[in-house]
Amino acid sequence: MGNHVIDLLRIQKLEWFGNAHTTSGVQFVSRLSNLIWYIDPHRSKFIQRSYHFPKFIEELPEYKASSSYNQYYNNSHHKKIEIQAKTLKRHVEALENSLIQPWASDKKWVQFIDEVIQLCATSKKYVEYLDNVNNRMHIIHSSSIPIRNGIDHIKVLDINKTSSMSNKYTDIINLMQDKAEYDPICIDNLIPHNVFQAAYLEGMELPFNITLYRYYSGNYIGTLNWIWKRPDTVELFDKTKESQSLLKAHESLPKYSTRQMRKM
Repeated sequence: MGNHVIDLLRIQKLEWFGNAHTTSGVQFVSRLSNLIWYIDPHRSKFIQRSYHFPKFIEELPEYKASSSYNQYYNNSHHKKIEIQAKTLKRHVEALENSLIQPWASDKKWVQFIDEVIQLCATSKKYVEYLDNVNNRMHIIHSSSIPIRNGIDHIKVLDINKTSSMSNKYTDIINLMQDKAEYDPICIDNLIPHNVFQAAYLEGMELPFNITLYRYYSGNYIGTLNWIWKRPDTVELFDKTKESQSLLKAHESLPKYSTRQMRKM
């Protein structure tokens, strides 16, 4: 990975002078490589959520070949460790510390540094996403509302609006069109009940941003599904209303015992 980053810099005729290439330059390449390596097994998750990578990332040899760098993670049978907000944030902060070095403000470096800043910004957005997911799970986990299978059977996804819509989502669009934001609606009577249900839901094409809340009941009831509209911009996001939506959907689940209830 590090050698590929160095090769990319050489192609763009980017180099350090004096002792910088053995000190801050080496550190920059190492920190940049560490961030890319950490993201590598999870690139598709970033892309699925429209968190775009800068041009230089796509020019790295393995990505140009539609491959990946961390082959061990992808091909081994060990337990896969999900990407962690704290670790991702640590890699970003380390890389940002390299961007304040004097050489980084040199005119010839401007374009590449701008792309590195874009990579940091994309990573920060994903940190926010992970924090939001953790917060949602905490809200549900802390609830005294009993459910059958616990938090491991709950999935919450943000799905962004699309410019094109498939006719197969017309009924959902008509149902949600005039609904207020953060108003959870059960859509089980509008969706297919077969092995393709998850792909149908997670690939929804709608003219508005939504949150999808799925609960797998583990019995004849199957998977229960709610959606609610989200604001168009992050600035308008309301954590209180988000929490209320989660709890409202959660209250509609089949009632069984949870660890929180057992503590009471």
